[in-house]
Amino acid sequence: MSTSAPPLHIITVGHVDHGKSTLLGRLLYDTDSLSQEQLAALHEASAAEGKKLELAFVLDAFLEEQAENITMDITHIPFRTSERHYVMMDAPGHKEFLKNMLTGASCAEAAILLISIVDGLQEQTRRHVQLLSLLGIDQVIVVINKLDLVNFSQEAFELVSQLTQKLFQEWALPVPWIIPTAASLGENIASLSSQMPWYEGQTVLQCLDMLTPKKFLEKGPLRFVVQDIYSSEKFPLVVGRVESGSLRVSEKLIFWPQERGERRARVRSIEEWGASSPPQHAFAGESVAITLEESILVQRGDIASRPQQTPLQCTDLNVRLFWLEALSLRVDQKIFLLLGTQRLLARVTFIENIVDATTMKLIQRSPCSLHQHEVADVCFHLHQPLVFDYYDELPVTGRLAIESEKGLVGAGIIIRKKNESRS
Repeated sequence: MSTSAPPLHIITVGHVDHGKSTLLGRLLYDTDSLSQEQLAALHEASAAEGKKLELAFVLDAFLEEQAENITMDITHIPFRTSERHYVMMDAPGHKEFLKNMLTGASCAEAAILLISIVDGLQEQTRRHVQLLSLLGIDQVIVVINKLDLVNFSQEAFELVSQLTQKLFQEWALPVPWIIPTAASLGENIASLSSQMPWYEGQTVLQCLDMLTPKKFLEKGPLRFVVQDIYSSEKFPLVVGRVESGSLRVSEKLIFWPQERGERRARVRSIEEWGASSPPQHAFAGESVAITLEESILVQRGDIASRPQQTPLQCTDLNVRLFWLEALSLRVDQKIFLLLGTQRLLARVTFIENIVDATTMKLIQRSPCSLHQHEVADVCFHLHQPLVFDYYDELPVTGRLAIESEKGLVGAGIIIRKKNESRS
């Protein structure tokens, strides 16, 4: 295992009580990722409840350790296998999951979806699959859990498996790995289960090690999202994150949006925290600071690109939107759109193609509003140009968070109008 390789970040989702906490505890336990102190606390807490081993208590310990950080609404759980390091990200619900995935607080490259064999596909399960599709997370491990409660029935597993595959097809997601498990007993987690000899696939850990890091982003067009500008003794430090492509010293950048003339500058240096010497390159997923040779105005919200591979900017957008808020979204309503570090005021001009996220059926009603948990194609007019890429070209700069004075209220992807070209 390469100790220098960054960990693979995985979001865990699933309906309440489908065994997510137990699965995460089992992964930590079976990979020897718990310290002696954590193991002792786990056995003590389990004994106090009259149980031999209650693995869900492991997650409770992580929650307590992170509780003092009031800005954190997602739990980060590190563990390792012989192949690589992982960070499992556990969000308490679909709103928190969406917020973290779309505002850049986490960088999930894959997902584990938990489904109870007893309860089957629930409304929350369907929403999570829809969100995975919206967010471009196409590496998914489906864990059908609690097989011990149906006597490890192959027939019961195959029924839920078929329904799951159909759901993924509805949202144009690749067929996932689907694994029958009993996480509380460790069946098919780290080793194949003797209770389910009919299953001849991979274990959960084997599937994790087969996931592919999103290195393809390094080959994409450069998108450097500016987070802040810091003063220094010599040159201002432009701090940001390389969301796509790569950045190198001496190359020329264009900073977007282009509202009052073009802003171009050459990279003087790349500064990276903790580096023994200034690096010459920065790659997708890295947060760095750069200095520029030319003195130009750069501010939070800007996105830098190469001159040959530019993003788009406009004041009229078409967004396939998932609405979370109890109050409906209305035509002419003003709302904020968030992309990268951009936060721009927009007005709803049109709503069409409304779909109920639970039933997946087109809703026949006057398209003047969008209700909670519905999906629609929504047209926005912005007061200032937004910098973006179409989602089908570059998902990382093609998805949006939607915010009101109440906080996060929706999310979506930027789509083309019919017969619309990039130009």
